[in-house]
Amino acid sequence: FLSADDALWYVLNAVEQRPEDLWSEPQVYPVDGSSPKEAHKRPCKLFFLWLQWLRSTALRPCGASAFGYLPLNQRHIVSVRGRQQEELRRAVASCPKADHWNPTSNPVFMLIEEPFTGENVARSVRENGLNDIVAELQRALDVMSIENADAAFEELLHLPPL
Repeated sequence: FLSADDALWYVLNAVEQRPEDLWSEPQVYPVDGSSPKEAHKRPCKLFFLWLQWLRSTALRPCGASAFGYLPLNQRHIVSVRGRQQEELRRAVASCPKADHWNPTSNPVFMLIEEPFTGENVARSVRENGLNDIVAELQRALDVMSIENADAAFEELLHLPPL
């Protein structure tokens, strides 16, 4: 464990140690219609699109036999950095805590890169937890699939957990 002073040191020095390409510069889009179509979506519709992306990309192989043991090249690494999957695979290969990423040594059910350290912050997700996440995600997609995304989002907020 770290003392409070040690933890504060790491937080304050993280900015100096962060990778150069961690964040892209913000982009300004004209309002003439040439901007990406997502720029014109309402927040609830963007949330629905994100749920669809999560299901179709990050959690696509869920349900596969022995999912936790699928090799990284058959999985999607979620990262805030604008890198291609192959670049992320190379980056996490050099992580000092390789067991966070290596499904051959122990099952790995979710892959979310911590951008400062390269560790897998989702390493604690187990199979039953992933199944719960997928069930909640499917329920949210079912609710959000109605035409009125704002009303659907309000309905989601009032649903009890599964």
